[in-house]
Amino acid sequence: MPEPEPEPAPPSRPTDADPYFIPTGSGTRHALFPGVDLCVTAGRGLMISVVEFQPGGVVPEHSHPHEQMGYLVSGLLEFTVGGQTRLLEPGDRWRIPGGVPHRVVAVGGPAVALDVFHPIREDYLLDPRPCAGCGTILDGSAPSCWSCGAAVASGGPSSADSGVG
Repeated sequence: MPEPEPEPAPPSRPTDADPYFIPTGSGTRHALFPGVDLCVTAGRGLMISVVEFQPGGVVPEHSHPHEQMGYLVSGLLEFTVGGQTRLLEPGDRWRIPGGVPHRVVAVGGPAVALDVFHPIREDYLLDPRPCAGCGTILDGSAPSCWSCGAAVASGGPSSADSGVG
């Protein structure tokens, strides 16, 4: 009688070196404004940002050339885009073309949102630089390229500045 096949190992948790999965807490963190913190992870042409708002946290009106879409995970946000103001609840989404002014205020308590940008916002990376192996824009704090595995050179000029959501 043949022996039974062994059970497959359960899936493992992601690590910082994993090219396809990003563990909780990884990414570049910023205190964007008082009461507004974010953690970003970039791909080749797309960036996702987890934005945490303290009660009353404000992202002042601004615009940028990047297309932006988002999803409200929890809390309430008063969102003004192109002069139109709406109160958003969990599950609501937004889309903001590049160049359109927008502003956000956390209302009645804390809130968590996901923002996605195209192209990536290099101003949200600590020390953006292209990978020598494949050209992917990386945060200079990364030990290797998530896309091709090449080592990331250290040092050099930084183009990071204080970004605005």
